[in-house]
Amino acid sequence: MTTQTINLDLIPQGVPPIIHVSQYDKGQTWLFNLFIGNVTYNVPAGSAVTIQGTKRDSTGFEYACTYSGSQVTAIEQQQMTVLAGDTPAELRISNDGDIIGSINFIIRVEPAALSEDTVISETDLPLIEEAVEIVERIPEIEAELEDIEQTAEAWAVGTRGGEAVPSTAPQHNNNAKYYAEHFVGYVTDAQYTALQTIFS
Repeated sequence: MTTQTINLDLIPQGVPPIIHVSQYDKGQTWLFNLFIGNVTYNVPAGSAVTIQGTKRDSTGFEYACTYSGSQVTAIEQQQMTVLAGDTPAELRISNDGDIIGSINFIIRVEPAALSEDTVISETDLPLIEEAVEIVERIPEIEAELEDIEQTAEAWAVGTRGGEAVPSTAPQHNNNAKYYAEHFVGYVTDAQYTALQTIFS
């Protein structure tokens, strides 16, 4: 995860520092460098340091921090970012039960593009999935087209795969070659039938 470094002054400066985060984020490391004015402030040994805040639903959070000298480390927790908006927070330093220092800042939570309970529209399924499915079916489609081509050839010229269609095949009497070969016979039969009709 990423790390943010924030300088905090135990002397209030009027405008509290702002930590920018995204809604539902967690796990980011926050490194707080502590000062009193322009002088670094070392946390007294044996102290307890916590990060506290109140969310927009009026519920709060409190988590323990670690420290070394003038640097305090806090790990971003999801309860800090679950609600979008500005969350007032503070770093609190205690020793023997007494608060010896506190520093205020703002956790600015940018709203997520999708809330945790948003239902994803089924009409927004990625087109890439459909494309992949078509690509995977290309060999099958090519085989089907080849079969159609051979069948069309049999119907058209009386051959299939370069060989004559046998007379027992369904395509035999339904292709152009068959009708071409029997054209004269059809004409003769038609003439004979016509003459019979005339002279009958």
